[in-house]
Amino acid sequence: MKLKQLHAFLAVAEHRTIRGAARALGVTQPAVSSIVRELELDLGAPLVTRSVKGIALTEYGSAFAIRARLIVEEMQRTRDEIEQLRLGTTGSVSLAVSPTVAMTILPRAFDAFTRSLPGATVSLDDALSATDLARLRDGTLDFIVTHRLPDALPDTGEFSSIPLFRTVFVVVARDRHRLASARSLRELGDAQWCVPQYGEDGKDLIRSIFIPLGIDVPKRVIRCPSFAATLGLVSQTDVLGVFARPLVDVEHRPRGIIALNLVEPLPPLTVAIVMRRNALLTPAALRFIECLKAASAIVAGKADGQ
Repeated sequence: MKLKQLHAFLAVAEHRTIRGAARALGVTQPAVSSIVRELELDLGAPLVTRSVKGIALTEYGSAFAIRARLIVEEMQRTRDEIEQLRLGTTGSVSLAVSPTVAMTILPRAFDAFTRSLPGATVSLDDALSATDLARLRDGTLDFIVTHRLPDALPDTGEFSSIPLFRTVFVVVARDRHRLASARSLRELGDAQWCVPQYGEDGKDLIRSIFIPLGIDVPKRVIRCPSFAATLGLVSQTDVLGVFARPLVDVEHRPRGIIALNLVEPLPPLTVAIVMRRNALLTPAALRFIECLKAASAIVAGKADGQ
């Protein structure tokens, strides 16, 4: 099995037509068809089905695509590692971060990383709870840095986590909100809320706040994975939101939002680095992790001093 065969098959899986794959690879359609047939013979299983609508992956093809993508990503990481060892200041790292991370520890970590490895390439993306672990599985990401509820941490048999710091959720509203002076969650049941679906399985954050306290869950809840959209609604309308505490510290002045001073405790959360267990990270990725740890120590120190 050759690397060019993997590239060809992944192009077919992405474009779902032989023509599209051939165009993307700059080769002929017969060449792509021949490679797919060779792989099917080698593996002893059909990888694709053909119809007038295009190409569809079989069950075997879908499983093979995950492994093929992982092999290709690992080969690229191997090249990056050799290049960094040879030159000393290059390499690449691919990560996804949650809004809390993006607005707190990421800038300091990124600055330290680029100063130590000025020739390195950094690929950044949003950590979307529904897809981030899948991107770890297929090797698209080296690691993610996100905040999770304690019972929403990923399966330790497949993933490993490096805790960075702990914080809490808070209920937020614009400073002129009619409920700005509320002191209990019981006063907020009739309000409209905007919250993300939390965790890999879409666990509902709002339920984890109200149900353990025996308080009725609000009926008007917008599920929104976009932090920008949530921030816009919370800062400019009477919608309530749920943010990690560090986000409020960053956004309260420019956006005019406040954290409600409630008597009930809200769920704690852990900001952590999550990666595939036993992943072979490049020196650049390992260096970025060290920079994240250093930045997190500063954030945790500030929290302890408050």
